[in-house]
Amino acid sequence: MVLLDVLEEYLDEAAFRWVQWERTLVAPDFTLAETAEREERLLACLEGLEDEDALDTVVRPAFDSEEAPRISAAAHTLLALGEVEEVLVRLRGTEAPARAAILRALEVSEAPGLGARLLELLKLEDTALQAGVLEALAFRQEAPAEVLVRFFRHDEQRAQVAALRGALPLPEDAVRRYLPALLDSAHPGIRAAAMEAGLASGVRLAWEACRKAVRSPGAYAREAMVLLALGGDEAEASLLVDWLESAALRADSLW
Repeated sequence: MVLLDVLEEYLDEAAFRWVQWERTLVAPDFTLAETAEREERLLACLEGLEDEDALDTVVRPAFDSEEAPRISAAAHTLLALGEVEEVLVRLRGTEAPARAAILRALEVSEAPGLGARLLELLKLEDTALQAGVLEALAFRQEAPAEVLVRFFRHDEQRAQVAALRGALPLPEDAVRRYLPALLDSAHPGIRAAAMEAGLASGVRLAWEACRKAVRSPGAYAREAMVLLALGGDEAEASLLVDWLESAALRADSLW
């Protein structure tokens, strides 16, 4: 039997390593090798919690914490031990930010058959839950295109964005039926996701929308500028240079 204080130390360390790992994923000064090293340290801590003695004494009580990394570590541990149903029940019964922490664990877990279980949750009449689950499925690349397309007209903005980012390349029928309206959406986040999906699918209409967004920048101008820089030529580069004169947009344009 592993001592309680040792198990608690594993959880504390796992939560700390989880935060470190998440930071390395977006840090510009970490190499892939350094990021992989942080991930290995995190996994070692999580494996230390995969003990039946830890479930009731350390892991389950962690869900009462207000610290997202502890909740993510606890959820990941339960999934690794095959307690998928318990994690999904907790997911349905909790609110943000605890729900977001559980979803993050679901995104990165390697529990077998998890994608199919998540797809079942999309049938529930809970738009916020659907959006979060769709993001997890898109991250895992386990959502069929026909399922994602159904969410292009969802009431929840997050669901539409997740569906667009997960359905690459876009099916031709979806391009014709949905993309024009999505590119013209009143929500800047949806427009940005539609531009990204359209450009990745080789749709000229998305390129024109991207140029328009850079010429008249508003919310999500940075995303449009990055897309233009990645796919444009000298003419497009000149548009970005012009915005260096704007104090509000100089940082985004320079980036």
